[in-house]
Amino acid sequence: MFDRDPDGGLVLIADPAPETWRHQLSSRFEKKSLGDAIDRVVFVPHMSEEKYLGLLSLADAMIDIHLFSGGN
Repeated sequence: MFDRDPDGGLVLIADPAPETWRHQLSSRFEKKSLGDAIDRVVFVPHMSEEKYLGLLSLADAMIDIHLFSGGN
């Protein structure tokens, strides 16, 4: 996942609902043996649209699902 970009990271926006999926996803990452790269996976809290757009402006790439679309 991080092999080709030693400086890359993964930023995930935490759902304001109970964190069940976050624990499931973290468990899957651990099972995949990300090693030290697990420290480059960051969960950030849900944020205002202004802050979200600011976060996007810092990203080199973004992956989104059609059901979410940045909450829009």
